[in-house]
Amino acid sequence: MSDKYAALIAAKPYALRFSRLWERYDEACHGNAEHMRDILELTLDALETAERRIVNSDRDVLALLAERDADKAKIAELAESHSKLRDTLAAIHNTIRMDGGYTPLAAILNASKRAHEKSAAAAAAAGISLKIEGE
Repeated sequence: MSDKYAALIAAKPYALRFSRLWERYDEACHGNAEHMRDILELTLDALETAERRIVNSDRDVLALLAERDADKAKIAELAESHSKLRDTLAAIHNTIRMDGGYTPLAAILNASKRAHEKSAAAAAAAGISLKIEGE
């Protein structure tokens, strides 16, 4: 027998053992690849869910901003109406004080009623209901 042939025969048990190790390594790699694919699918699902939440959050923020702007407009309208009402009531008060008891009650009541109606109309346009006792 030649030395090379003897070396091959001596290495045969190792070759069988190493071939089984390579098979196990290949199986492990395949298993790891499947496991990595599963992890990737879970990661992609999580990313898609996060993207949907971001889109929904953006839409909600825009809706809240629009609502806030509408509320600011209502507040501005009411502030203007309130300012006009105060000016009208101040004018009524000044008229009564300057003219004293000679101011006709009907003029005072008419001016008060007009001021109330203007204020109520502005509040109604802003979506606010004014309710006074006795009405």
